[in-house]
Amino acid sequence: MFSAARNEDRYDMSNGGAWHADYDDPMTFMDLWLSTGSWGHYFGQFKSEAYDNLFAQLSGQGDMKKRNEIYAELEKTLIAKEVGVMPVYYEDSRNFVQNYVKNLSIPTYGPKYEFSRTYISGR
Repeated sequence: MFSAARNEDRYDMSNGGAWHADYDDPMTFMDLWLSTGSWGHYFGQFKSEAYDNLFAQLSGQGDMKKRNEIYAELEKTLIAKEVGVMPVYYEDSRNFVQNYVKNLSIPTYGPKYEFSRTYISGR
């Protein structure tokens, strides 16, 4: 029932909070809002020619300063100018780890924990 309503755009508000970055670049979020993207049903069917045209400027752009300027303008277009999304919260986490657990990695994207170099010492 939920999936059918979502796929037929029969809803007023969407919680896109289930999407998390899977690589270290703003693109992991910014391409979700393209008019031609396949994620529209999950994120409110936002469509904007201005956003799409600005996004197209990223193609082949290797200058990171310029890319960041484009990303900033995309975010401004999406949130402030056209209000395609309205952030209402952000996620944060706290991790309490015993002092004898060494080299536990908690990446900012991808898996929640990375244990390949973790070991116990001094217990």
